[in-house]
Amino acid sequence: MAFPGERVLCPTDLSPMGDRAVALAYRLASPTGTVHLLHINEPAIIPSPLDGTIVQVYYPERKELAAIEAKVHTHLEKLAPTGGVAKGVRTEIHAVNDTSVVGCVLAAAKRLDADVIVMGTRGRSGFGKLILGSVATAVMRDATIPVVLAHEPAPAKPKKSEKKK
Repeated sequence: MAFPGERVLCPTDLSPMGDRAVALAYRLASPTGTVHLLHINEPAIIPSPLDGTIVQVYYPERKELAAIEAKVHTHLEKLAPTGGVAKGVRTEIHAVNDTSVVGCVLAAAKRLDADVIVMGTRGRSGFGKLILGSVATAVMRDATIPVVLAHEPAPAKPKKSEKKK
C-alpha cells in the first residue's frame, strides 16, 4: 500500500493516545480519502475475585447507550481537523457496542475495505502486557493490511552533565 491511504481506519478508546492516533490517521489519509473513526464500547465485565472467571456482564440500557454514543461523537468530532492537513478528507464516525474489540476492529477494516489501520498503544510490556493483553498486538498479528501504531515518545535521556547532579 502506498501512502496516503484512501480509507484509513482509526479505532480509538478516547484516551490521549487514541487522540494522538487520530491526528496521525489524518496525516496518512489522501486529500480525497476518508478517515473512519471507530470507538468500541465494551460492556463492563465483573470477574470473580477467587478465580477470575466472569461472574457478570453489565450491558448498559438503551438510554445509557444513547448518552455514550453522543459523548463519543462529540469527542471525535472535535478531533477531526479542518483545513490544512485534512483539507478534503472526509470523516465518518462509527460507535459500536461489542465484547470483542480486536474482532470488531478487524471486521470494520474488512467491511470498510480499509487501506491501513492507525491506532494508539500504551506500549506495555512484561507483566502489564501479560495481565492486560494488548489490543494493538492482536490487531497487528491478525490484520491483513498495514497497522500503524501511535505511542508516547520515549523519555529523553539525561545528558551526562545532568546525571552527576
